[in-house]
Amino acid sequence: MVNNTNKKLDQLNQEVESLRDRTNRLEKECLKNEQDYRNTSEQLELAINKNKDLTKRLKQNENTLRGIENEYDKAVLERDALENENNSFNTEHTLLNTDIDALLLQIIEYEKINKELQL
Repeated sequence: MVNNTNKKLDQLNQEVESLRDRTNRLEKECLKNEQDYRNTSEQLELAINKNKDLTKRLKQNENTLRGIENEYDKAVLERDALENENNSFNTEHTLLNTDIDALLLQIIEYEKINKELQL
C-alpha cells in the first residue's frame, strides 16, 4: 500500500510539475501578449496622431486650394472682361480706320479738284 501511495504521489507530483510548467508557459505567453498589446496600442496611438495631423494639413490644403480657385475664377472673369473690352476696341478701331480711309479718299479727291482748279 505504501508503494501504491508513493506511485500516486509520484504521479501527482508529475502532474503538479506538468501544471507548473504549463502555468509558467501561460504566464510567459500572457506577458508576451501583454507586451504585444502595449506595442500595438502605442503604434495605434502614433497612427491616430499622425492621422489627426494629416487631416489637419489636408483641411489647410483644401482651404488654400479654395482660395487659389477663387483667385483663378476672378482672373478668368477679369480676362473675359478684358477680352470683351479688347473686342470692343477692335470694332471701334475698324470703324475708325474705315472713316479714315473714307476721309483720305475725300482728301485725294479734293486735292485733284484743287489741282484742276489751279490749272
